[in-house]
Amino acid sequence: MTGAVSGFAVIGLLIAVGFVLGRRATLGSGAQLVLARLAVTVTTPCLLFTTVTHADPSLLTAPAALVPMVTCLAAMIAFAVVALVRRWRGEVQVMGTIAVGFGNYGNLGIPVASYVLGNAALVAPLILAQLAVQAPVAMSVLELRGPNGGSVRQRVRAVVTNPVLVATVLALLVAATGVHVPFVVAEPVRILGQVAVPVVLLAFGISLVGSPLPGRHGDRGPLALIVLLSAVGRPALAWLLAGPVLGEPGPVAYAAVVLSALPAAQNVAVWAAHYDVAPRLARESVLITTILAPVVIIAATAFLR
Repeated sequence: MTGAVSGFAVIGLLIAVGFVLGRRATLGSGAQLVLARLAVTVTTPCLLFTTVTHADPSLLTAPAALVPMVTCLAAMIAFAVVALVRRWRGEVQVMGTIAVGFGNYGNLGIPVASYVLGNAALVAPLILAQLAVQAPVAMSVLELRGPNGGSVRQRVRAVVTNPVLVATVLALLVAATGVHVPFVVAEPVRILGQVAVPVVLLAFGISLVGSPLPGRHGDRGPLALIVLLSAVGRPALAWLLAGPVLGEPGPVAYAAVVLSALPAAQNVAVWAAHYDVAPRLARESVLITTILAPVVIIAATAFLR
């Protein structure tokens, strides 16, 4: 448990550094948008390419990975249905659905899997699925939804040329064909991918400067639903599926619950800022779920271990 707390502390410190940089305007007034664009167009695609080309697709069938995937999908469906019934704004529907389905498997999931579950490989299939499937779909939807203007043809072209989608296709081709990527290409891509996490965290920290307290705007209902589904709904469903339904051993059920309890990824806030789709809702969702995640994981440890 000490390791999990350490992982959260590292993330918090990086966000704090971003906040201080933003508060002091060290990087200029447009730093947050610049870092967001850097993450979306360069570092995240590089991280995706490196991760997908080296991952083992067979890990996707492991129960500890399948259950969190199902809980994310269920949460996304639940939010989308409620949003339609309540007739929330289109941008809220889109960003809220993305927020409840994107767990922080990378910069938080890895230390949690390592120190809490004792096996970092447990989170690898979740990262693979998120980068190879969820991220390209989400980015395509945001590209079409965003206020970038242009005709339908121009928007479709923007989707198919999106760096995340392009990186995914190339990575899957490399993984399927076994083509050797030259070191002079693979190494710069790997190095740029390593920058993705700190860039995202710094951008998120900068975005908090001058922000009002969460829930101080008109999207309290969507925000509350995102937090409820992420911090309570997904972990509870994971326990139900892995335990009573599938009858998995205690350690497997515990791993599924912990991985399902991870908060919304900081990428969600960065994408929302980049495409200007409900950025405040995304930022507050990430902030609150990140604060609650350690509490949920500690509670799960007390009851399931």
